[in-house]
Amino acid sequence: MQGRGKIQEIEEVEVSTEGFNKVSLANIGNGAAIELFDAELPAVYENLLDPETDPKKPRSIRLEVKFRKNPQNPTLIDYDISVSKKLAGHGHNSVFEIGMEDGEVTGYESEGIQNPLPGVSEGRKVLSLHNKG
Repeated sequence: MQGRGKIQEIEEVEVSTEGFNKVSLANIGNGAAIELFDAELPAVYENLLDPETDPKKPRSIRLEVKFRKNPQNPTLIDYDISVSKKLAGHGHNSVFEIGMEDGEVTGYESEGIQNPLPGVSEGRKVLSLHNKG
C-alpha cells in the first residue's frame, strides 16, 4: 500500500496525550458536533408537527466533519464541523382557470378564496412550539 511507510513513521512518534481525549464523535470539538446536531432537532420536530407540510416528505439533519492535513505540522489535523437541515416546505393547493383573452393565455382565480396561511387560524390562539423553559 503506497504511503504506508509514512503512516508507520508518524505512529511511532511519541505524542503526549496528557490532558487530551481520543477523538470520537462524542468529543470532537469538545462536543460541538453533538451540540450542533441537537440544536437543529427542534426545527425538525416543529416541521414534522406542522399540518401545512407534506407528512410523506423526509426531513433530515446532515452532520459533516471535514479533515485537512495541517501544512505546518503533519501530526496535526485541522477540521471543520458543520450541520445543515432539510425540512418539508409549506404547501398551498388551489385552482384557477386559464383561457384566451385578447390573443394571450391568461389565468383567473376566484376572488376572496385563499387557504389559511401556515400558523394562522381564525378565532383561535396560536401556540408556539418552542420550549421557553
